[in-house]
Amino acid sequence: MSPSTGVLSTTPTTINSNQEFYLSANILIPYGIVMTLILVFGSVGNVLTILVLRCPEHKRKNITPLMINLAIVDIVIIVFGYPVVVASNYTSSGLNVRESRISCIWSGFINGSTGIASIANLTMMSLVMFHGVSSVTKTTKISTIKMAAIITFTWVYGVVAMIPPLVGWNEFVPGASGISCCPNWVPETKAGVAYNMLLVFIGFVLPLCVIIFCYYRIYSFIRIQQPTSGNASVEASRRKSQIKMMRMIAMSIAAFVLSWSPYCLVSIIATIRGTNTLTPSEAEVPDLLAKASVIYNPIVYTVMNDRFRATLLRIIPCNSFFSREVKPTSDSVSRSAGSIIDNANSFSEKRRSQKYQSEVF
Repeated sequence: MSPSTGVLSTTPTTINSNQEFYLSANILIPYGIVMTLILVFGSVGNVLTILVLRCPEHKRKNITPLMINLAIVDIVIIVFGYPVVVASNYTSSGLNVRESRISCIWSGFINGSTGIASIANLTMMSLVMFHGVSSVTKTTKISTIKMAAIITFTWVYGVVAMIPPLVGWNEFVPGASGISCCPNWVPETKAGVAYNMLLVFIGFVLPLCVIIFCYYRIYSFIRIQQPTSGNASVEASRRKSQIKMMRMIAMSIAAFVLSWSPYCLVSIIATIRGTNTLTPSEAEVPDLLAKASVIYNPIVYTVMNDRFRATLLRIIPCNSFFSREVKPTSDSVSRSAGSIIDNANSFSEKRRSQKYQSEVF
């Protein structure tokens, strides 16, 4: 690997004994543009997500701290991981992650640890939802200390999983595309192969199995569960809110899994075969899919959660500029008065229902 190789060079550069690749503008510039879009939309979307979830109508839910933590994880990788890759694609002095060993280690560690922390966080969200659904006759509120421990665990889990390459058990090297760094998926030692298999298991297979188990138990519980409280309508409203939230989190999980599955599959094949099977341009596809996972959650929350969407529209500064004041007519006043009278009859029941809904997860 020559440190003087430029970005637009067409000279093959050896990553390891099994791989050579070409760096050209046809590869780097489109990749850099897509990464820039991911960085911008991911930053804006996740910052807005945190602002929305900090509003009073969302703060009481058990699931909210984990949703905020997931957004923070995405922001960490966007701020500390992606700029290295983006800068490498636009610089004319060379691909930084290839020229600097420290940059490569930093990029690989941040990308890996935050990715695993994300799926660990999604796993904890599934467990919290299962706890909320199965705890019908008792309070489901999770204490602050317990929630802090859960959030800390997700970070520790991600960091610990990526420590071995720092201490000599495998290593961080440029990936198949030669643009960003990752664990060496084509190791030359049995120890490296063992670490790769362990990493895939604890970073993808195990969390996915726990998530599937939780959703299976949740589905089974809801299917056979019968109302147990005196107020069936309140419990039905609570269950409806739970199902909506479960669908939203399930969509977030599905988006994450679909984003990372191609990268995971390609990495496993490379480890088993002992060589990268994709060309540098082909290797960009699973790499970009995995990195794009940071933009999906805000989209899922906005599309699938009415309350989240309403809060988002309320806090966006420019929203008030486009909104127009509507003056009430006599007909609308009459309809409003009638609506108030009708709503007054069911006010107490709605308040009880909202109390349960606000603490659904």
